Amino acid sequence: MFFFHLDGKKTSFWTKLSRNAREIRVDEIRANARSVGVKGEDLFKILSCDHDASRTRQIVEQAITE
Repeated sequence: MFFFHLDGKKTSFWTKLSRNAREIRVDEIRANARSVGVKGEDLFKILSCDHDASRTRQIVEQAITE
């Protein structure tokens, strides 16, 4: 399990990857996204570092406050 840290504090935003997986599967991304309250596409972009830091922060803050 990997937890997202914001301002040095662990949040409730987390993701779980299969052990020894070389890449994350689409169904894993969707399941993880649902569990933390974000869109699958946004979680994929966070995991692949396609979102910049401010967009990632915005998505995480929105997810943990809902």
